[in-house]
This record gives sequence, C-alpha cells and structure tokens, in this order.
Amino acid sequence: MPVPNTFANATTSIPLSQLDNNFATAITLGNTAIQLGNTVTTLNNMTFANVTVSSGSVTVANVTVTGVGTFAAGSNTAPSITTSGDTNTGFFFPAADTVATTTGGTERMRVDSSGNVGIGTSSPIGKLDVTQSTNFSLYANHTSTSGYSGIGYYENGSSKGYQVHFGSAASGGERLETWISSAAPLTFGTNNTERARITSDGNFLLGNTGGTSKFVSYQSATNNNIESNSPNSGMTHFLVVSSLPSSLSHNGLQQRDCRS
Repeated sequence: MPVPNTFANATTSIPLSQLDNNFATAITLGNTAIQLGNTVTTLNNMTFANVTVSSGSVTVANVTVTGVGTFAAGSNTAPSITTSGDTNTGFFFPAADTVATTTGGTERMRVDSSGNVGIGTSSPIGKLDVTQSTNFSLYANHTSTSGYSGIGYYENGSSKGYQVHFGSAASGGERLETWISSAAPLTFGTNNTERARITSDGNFLLGNTGGTSKFVSYQSATNNNIESNSPNSGMTHFLVVSSLPSSLSHNGLQQRDCRS
C-alpha cells in the first residue's frame, strides 16, 4: 500500500518495514510523540528539530550541528561533554557564564563570568590565577640554543620596557636579567617600604631615593655603617677604593656628619 509522506494525522501503526528506501523525499513526523521500539532501528539522512531524549542514551556518528547545541551543566565527576570510555574527563558548566575542564574527576581549569582564568583554583582573582597547594613551578622554554625566555610588561598594547630575561649559555652564560629600557629606577622593598634602588643613571642607593654618587647608603636614625664581617678570626677585611683612569687626582673615604 502507498505510505503518505506526512504522518501528522496517522491513526494506525505503520510497520517499520514500510519505511524503506522507497522514500525519496523528506519525511515529516507530526507534533505528537513518536516512539521507536526496543529493536535497533537505522534511520539515515534525517533532520530533527527540537528533539528531547528523556531517558537512556543516543549514539550518533558524524554529527554536524548548524545551530546551537545545548548540553546539561554536568559536574567535575560527570562532565556533560565527554568521551566514551573516560566519562570523568571533559567539559562542564559549574555556574552561569562559566566553563570548566576536568580530568580524572577533578577540576583543572575554569573561565569564570568575568573572563578570569583559574588553573588549580575555582575562584580566580585575576586574569590568570595559577594555584598549587605544594611546590609550584612555572616554566618558560624556548627550543633555540641561543637567545632567552622572558616576561615583558605591556600597557595599552605598547611595551613599557619592563622585562625579566632568562638567558641561555650561548647568549653569554646562564643568567637572570631584570631589565628596564626606559629612564626609570629599579626599586626593591620589604615590609611595604622601599629599601634600595638603582637609578636610571646606574647609581645604587640604600635607604634613600636620591643621590649623585655611584653608591649611597643613608640612615637617618642610627649609625650608618658598612660592615665587612667573617666568622673566621684569621680573615682580613678590606674596603678598597680605587680609580682606574689616570686623570683622576685622588681616591678616598669621606665621612660626612650631618649633625649640627
């Protein structure tokens, strides 16, 4: 018997054996629920709209989605986007506007609603927050035998000249460089207080922010000492001041007492 292409108003059951290759046009199933039995049924080249699977699972190969694919939120132990045979690894959605990855049932990384990326933490406090409960290592690796790896600071897309370089042996020996290419000082502080700085002229200042000598040590409250000390009583301690250019007329140590 002929089988109509539209089943919206069908009142009797239609054997699956009738649904064969005789259909050369698309089949429209109406708005009523359609139930396929427990037998394995192969449906080729079908288009679905607003399909809901209320229970069980559906196995589909080679899916092309041209619209929006919507998934359940899932969890770290049962991610909603996963792979067969390793269902505790994948992607899940722990909160609104948030996506996370999990491996082995443990969350590893998430991007929160503010765009902050957290690795090892579910509450990142900055654009990149890397947290480790034990020893922490962050590696910068380049595969060349020369040059360096580094960290640079940019502001509004322009380099501000603040860089940390990790040099290789081929570029002059293994070394750590803290580099400022602009006319700005490099400062060092403890307890939220500046303790020393290297000025843009190359002067090294201790306890002060200004000075024209290559080395300035300043202490306002107590004795201002430069001490050379050794636990070995047989050691001789020196403070050597020298000038290499013959044009300089003298070397020396000068004590200036600012007390009145």
